[in-house]
Amino acid sequence: KVFRSLSSKRVLTMEHCDGLLKADDPEALRAAGLDPEECGELICDSFAQMIFLQGRVHADPHVGNVYIRAQGDAGAGRKKPQLVILDHGLYHDLRGGHGPQNGSLRQQFCQYWEACCSR
Repeated sequence: KVFRSLSSKRVLTMEHCDGLLKADDPEALRAAGLDPEECGELICDSFAQMIFLQGRVHADPHVGNVYIRAQGDAGAGRKKPQLVILDHGLYHDLRGGHGPQNGSLRQQFCQYWEACCSR
């Protein structure tokens, strides 16, 4: 949630989120009942969706902006991971016209990965 009355052109004030775990701390993830590999897959899947499907991607995904929160019961004493991305001040738009054929960068990136995977 954004607190607009406390925000300006240069300052974005948002709500405090409890229970956040650093995405690069496998010991803390395990201690919270999470599977670090599942957390990594969630991060990769989420960014792949932004890049390949939506065409807009968070442009500052460092460890201080990418967290995991344990949610609900996934069975066998494990929790389900929820991805929490902070600092939405910078996004890259991959949908605009780029390149020699004036196709979108997102489309060209999709074609690149398709070519790599099909060989």
